[in-house]
Order: sequence, then structure tokens, then C-alpha cells
Amino acid sequence: MGAPGSLVSPFADCAIRATKDGLWNASRLVAQGGITGLGGRSLERKRPYVPRSFRRASSTYTLATTSHWSEELAVSIVDNPGISILVTERTLYRSRHAKLAEATCPVSWCCLVVVAVACAVKPTYADAPPLASEAPAYLHRLKDPASGGTIVRITSVSARHAYSKNQPWNADQSLLLLGFAYPGALLDGRTYRLLGFIHQPSQAVWSNVQPDLLIGTAWKRPELVTYSVRKKATEVVAVFPNYAEIDFGGGEGNLSFDDRRIALFGRTGYDWDLFVYDLQLKRVLGRLALHSEKVGGTSPVDNATMSPTGKYVVLGFRERGNGARQGVVLLDEQLNYLRHLSSRGGSHFDICLSEGQEYWVGTDDFSSSLVSVSLADARKRTIVSSIDLSYNIHISCRDTVGEGRVYISEYFAHGDRKVADDRRLGIAKLQSENVRWITSTRSSESTEYRRNPMVVADRSGHRLLWASDWGKPDGLVFTYVLELH
Repeated sequence: MGAPGSLVSPFADCAIRATKDGLWNASRLVAQGGITGLGGRSLERKRPYVPRSFRRASSTYTLATTSHWSEELAVSIVDNPGISILVTERTLYRSRHAKLAEATCPVSWCCLVVVAVACAVKPTYADAPPLASEAPAYLHRLKDPASGGTIVRITSVSARHAYSKNQPWNADQSLLLLGFAYPGALLDGRTYRLLGFIHQPSQAVWSNVQPDLLIGTAWKRPELVTYSVRKKATEVVAVFPNYAEIDFGGGEGNLSFDDRRIALFGRTGYDWDLFVYDLQLKRVLGRLALHSEKVGGTSPVDNATMSPTGKYVVLGFRERGNGARQGVVLLDEQLNYLRHLSSRGGSHFDICLSEGQEYWVGTDDFSSSLVSVSLADARKRTIVSSIDLSYNIHISCRDTVGEGRVYISEYFAHGDRKVADDRRLGIAKLQSENVRWITSTRSSESTEYRRNPMVVADRSGHRLLWASDWGKPDGLVFTYVLELH
């Protein structure tokens, strides 16, 4: 175990091994015998809080918790101090990355096969000294005591990126677009120096292949266009005469990672279609009538996006449920229905790539847990427990490393935390069932959309970008980058 304040892996697990009878029997013993902490500290006798997922047959579980503890702590049965059990509400809530040891309870107890010592704490956003109450100056580099990285304010005026599912860095990371407003601010992708303002296409995204190109739609016209940053010129790459106008996924669309396929909405008159266009073959692969007068925003049809491999389209509806126009559905590249991915319509999600496999990542159907669902076979697993997560999050999987990293930002504080330091940025992994909360967004409690942090990583996953009003609900919104070391 490291010394207090030492760093541990961002994805360290808290593994708990429980017998079939498990924690509840162990809990009764603790209640009978009393509990105490190391160093003579006494803890409250409480009915232990045991997450539902722990009340199952013997297995290894991951505990993702919401706060921290500042020293080593163990909870022991008084009349048998050789056995340490992590059972009270306080220790379950306060222990972050516990290093657990195994022991064996006497068979007659029918109890836990065990748990042990809670952690020596590492620096986290909660442990660290608070960031300055005033936002850092433009391009000023601020050491972040929580993550150990460096925070840079990259805008001198109120400007921000478009969305958590829109990658702001170009293909080689030499340029960075803050495209929330029009015209968009173009920055040097490494120094963050402002290069100027550009007239980007509507709903523009960077090409994943060509560093010079942005791809989007012509405003209120049925044209797919590219914009060359070097030439400062727009080129029409496809026209769709069957439609009065087209829309790029309701503002949440993305190209396949090879730039070959794109999912678009097209308006025929009073109704909209969804269609897939192959930029290499220069033809439409499939169409689906949506029977909706509007798309995007608060309309019944929320969004659509191509999956990273180009094999699938994910279509989100506003209404909750598992009906034909409810929840989130998976379609193939010809827009044939495959299955429902989630009943939670209108929620934030992204499509993540891990070792060549694609996953829908979003909030669970009936809790605030973050879950992944395999696009290939519908296997579902929990990534972050509802213990440590609220519903008020944005999700991003926009790095192109393909290692299954999920970037999370809160736009309203989890639980009873009400200060600006407590809107968090975190990184989870599809395989780990754990989250590392790494720093605070310093966002205010305002729910105004443009003040939402909407974290997104660069293509390498080494830098996180978000917007913040630095705790001032009436203040300017600047853009920040956390450079991880």
C-alpha cells in the first residue's frame, strides 16, 4: 500500500468476494459485536448499506465509490479482530480504492469470505486544495492538484466546443475547432493560440483521415459539403434531390472512423427520413421513413449516428420504452432493424470502440448506473455503479485509440454536493467497472445548456477539454484543457 498522497492506477479496483449468504449475515454479527476502527477510532453503528449487486452468489465485484478517506482504516469485529469487514454505510461510501485482503470466517458464521483494509488515499479532486476562485488568465497554465496535470484556459472570449460527441481536434491534432457558435474559433491544436475564425459547415465534424477537412451540411439545403481550412473553401460532395434539406444526425452525428459512411436525416416535405450515404461508393445504402415532422432537439426523433466501424447506425428517440419509436435502436448499414439497445429515450450516450468491438454506452434503463451494450451480441454490463453517478452527465468516446475509454462530465452535482468544486470529470473503461474522478469542472449550478461542461478527450486521450463558467452562473463561459501527465 502506498503512502498517503501517493498516486495509484486510475483504474484500480475495489474487489469484494462474498459468499452466497454474504454481507447481510456478516452485518448482523457486526451489529452484535460492535465495530471499531484502527487506532481506537469508533464508527457509528448503522444498518450497513449494501448495493444490490453485492447480494448475489459468490463472485468478484467492483466497488466504485463517491468520496475519499484520508488514512488507512479498517472495520473489525471486536471479539475477533483478525477479521476485517467493509460493511458500514460510512466505509462503503468513504473508501475509494480499497486494497483488500482475503481471510476465512468460521463456517458457523455463514458470513463473508472477506474484505479488509480500506485505502491510503491518493490525490483526487476531493482531497486536493480547491482551485482558485477566479478563473485562470488566458493561456495561463495552472497546476491541477487533483489530477497532477496542468489546466490551461484556451479562450480569451466566451467561446466553447460544440458537444461531447464532437471531436474538436483534427486528424493529426494540429488544429482545434470551437464550433458551438458561428463562425467557429480555430486554434492551434498544440499551443491553443487563436488562428482566426472560420465559416464551418452546419453541424461540422473533422474528417478522421484528412487533417485539412471539415465535413457537414449546407444550411437548410440538401447538400453534404466539406470545408478546406487551408484553402478556406467549401465544396459540395453530394446533393440529395429527393429532399428539401438534410441534417447531420440531429447535431449528434459522426462519420465512421474511415470517413466512408455517414447517417443523415432528410426532409421530404413535412416528414423526415433517415438514410445512410457511402462517400466512397457515392450512393445511398438504405432509407428509413421516420414519420416525424421534426428531428433533433426536443422532437420525437432525437439523434442518429454511424458507428465507428460503419457497420451500424444507432437511432435515438425522445420517448422512453421499447416500442417502434421509443428508446434507442440498433440498425444495420441498410437501416434494417436489429434490436433495441436501451429503453431510455432522450438520454446522453456515445458509441465506444474497444479492441475492434463496438459498444453503446449510456445510462441504464432503471437506474443512474452507466452501462455498455455490445452492438455485436447485445451483451450488457455495468461500467459505473449508480452509487457514484447521477443522471446529469454527458458521455464521450471520441478518442481514436480504441481502448474503450469513456469520458464523463457532470453538469449537476451528484448527491448532496453543492459547491462548484463538485461537478466532476472522470474516465472509465469498458472492461474495468470503475471510474476515476480526476478533477472538477468548476461549473456553477446553472443548468443553462451552454454552461454544461461536455468533456471530450483529444484523439490520443492525453488531454481533456471542457467548458466552464468557473462557479459563476452569470459569468463568461471559457474553454479549458487538462493536460494529463
